[in-house]
Amino acid sequence: MLLSVETISNILKALGFTHIKSTERGWVNTHCPFAKELHEKGTDNSISFGVSVTGWYYCFTCHSHGNLKDLLFRLGKSELVKEFDLHKIQFKKGLDRTKKQNEIEEKYKNVFPKSLLKLYEDSENIARDYLWSRGVRKYIQENNICYDKYNDTVLIPVYDNNIIVGFVGRNLNNKMRYDLDNFPRGKYLYRPVASKKIKSNKIIVVEGTIDTLKTLCAVDDLDVEVGGLLGTSITKFHLTKLKMYDIIYLFLDGDRSGVEATEKLYKELHGRVKLKFMKIPSNKNDPGDLSIKKIRHIYLREAVNLF
Repeated sequence: MLLSVETISNILKALGFTHIKSTERGWVNTHCPFAKELHEKGTDNSISFGVSVTGWYYCFTCHSHGNLKDLLFRLGKSELVKEFDLHKIQFKKGLDRTKKQNEIEEKYKNVFPKSLLKLYEDSENIARDYLWSRGVRKYIQENNICYDKYNDTVLIPVYDNNIIVGFVGRNLNNKMRYDLDNFPRGKYLYRPVASKKIKSNKIIVVEGTIDTLKTLCAVDDLDVEVGGLLGTSITKFHLTKLKMYDIIYLFLDGDRSGVEATEKLYKELHGRVKLKFMKIPSNKNDPGDLSIKKIRHIYLREAVNLF
């Protein structure tokens, strides 16, 4: 059962939200009420929090997520569950199935999880063209990167021991990034499937999936691996994985959260492994903004030791 945009807007108004904006794609957006310390100064004036007609909410800044019932309880407004008849709804992720979606799911059942219902095989060139525009021209097929035509989104699978555990999506319309199935990012280090499976004692650590793929393209012939944190939250899992390497190159974004993540990794890993720092040029935001040639140059010529 899908909720109407009007119903979602009324629920948000009852919760006290004021700046509410609906989209043609079935989302109602507003300010995020959670984890404001994680929001960059000033970004609370932007709308990063959305509720879908499927009844699920997600913040693209702090990654808070859940269904509308969860939201009401978290905000201390549980009485609104009955007022809006939410107790009668069994929330499900995604939209209603169609014959085409069932056919795609059956075709890819051994590759993709059952929750992914919107793959369109004939649209793969759109995902490829987007990745090419970002400088990623290798490992697209190996990593089963695909395109969600319904939501105009490139989907990048995240693997663990060759099993897909979740997807990171990049919407091509608003460039927003989100997770399918809200899989726990902190439990995984994104490492793309590469044609040359090099086992190395060195790894370059970046943040996002595009950063990882692009950096891999730059150093794929060298004795080094590449891993993505899928954000800037550093978990015990990440630290355990990274301690398996002898040399770690820190190549995180140049914004405040990236700097803070770099500082935390230094604090946790200093003295346990050899650390090197790869600096993002001041006129760029992250590795994904750099050319393949520049990333390679930074790794080979500009990486500095962290003592």
